[in-house]
Amino acid sequence: MNAVETYQRISTSNLTSVSQLKFPSDFSPTPSNTDYQRSKSIKRSFCIKLNDNTITEISPTEANLYKNNMFLKVSTVNWKISGPERNVIKNGIVIDRGAFELNSIALDQLKQAGLVGIHQFIDPLDLYKNFL
Repeated sequence: MNAVETYQRISTSNLTSVSQLKFPSDFSPTPSNTDYQRSKSIKRSFCIKLNDNTITEISPTEANLYKNNMFLKVSTVNWKISGPERNVIKNGIVIDRGAFELNSIALDQLKQAGLVGIHQFIDPLDLYKNFL
């Protein structure tokens, strides 16, 4: 959406302030044993309120609902929850990517998407369990 479209959308709105908007609610993912043993990763979604830089984890369903909200930046990433904690290296070659490394990349993707401060909000090993 360009600046003119954003202005037209705001100027024709009945809202008098950002505080009148409904924002997504906090969400805490609870992976099942099946998630840990079979899929080894889950989708995690986060948003940042653009007026105060508040970061919130939200459900992937809400992420879809709010992805076009002009007052939020929303992003979803894959999050490794089981498997090796660190990269497994054999003969100098990474043969299995670790949760720490993959989730650090996911955090960098969130930061690049506009969620500045995400590294202080969440740890790369959040939700991780070793089921090896």
